[in-house]
Amino acid sequence: MNVRQFWADVLRQDAAAIRTYFAPGAWINWHNTNEHFTVEEFIRANCEYPGDWDGEIEQLLCAGEYTITAVHVYSKEDALHFHVASFIRVLDDKIVSIDEYWGDDGPAPQWRQEMRIGRKIKEDSRRKAIPAKESAFSFEERKAYFKKKWRKEHLALFVILAVILTAAIVLPLVFHKTWLLGFVRWSRLWNMDTRITR
Repeated sequence: MNVRQFWADVLRQDAAAIRTYFAPGAWINWHNTNEHFTVEEFIRANCEYPGDWDGEIEQLLCAGEYTITAVHVYSKEDALHFHVASFIRVLDDKIVSIDEYWGDDGPAPQWRQEMRIGRKIKEDSRRKAIPAKESAFSFEERKAYFKKKWRKEHLALFVILAVILTAAIVLPLVFHKTWLLGFVRWSRLWNMDTRITR
């Protein structure tokens, strides 16, 4: 099977041509979005995707019945860029399964840029610079997350304090002991003692 031609037909969104590469019962998994497709579903997802697409195979490896590709996929109007790693299993010159992992191209996250580590793999004039955001989450989402995290981390402390307070109130009543009241009396006596000695 000609994998380069397969990718050319996929990028052209040529449904009739794509169909010829697959064995009966073949399937496709897009792991990033947890989707499992039949061939016809894959063709619909691919060919009905809006826009015109192009791309280039950056790496191609053959390992037994698997062909592994790393492909840079981008819209012809240069607005969107992706990379996809595809594990294509071929038997009798037909695809029986594909496991794909898609990722959006873009800048490193702000926290990593601030570390000032790493370098660009390559300069690519086709890729438009996408401005980096401080965070992918709104202020309200971050606030809710940290509030929930703080509560979770301090839950044990609240439980211990509640048990101690409950014990301090209930135990003297249950056992008719005044150990708590005795502490109060002792502190009063100590205060009187310090007043006398002054």
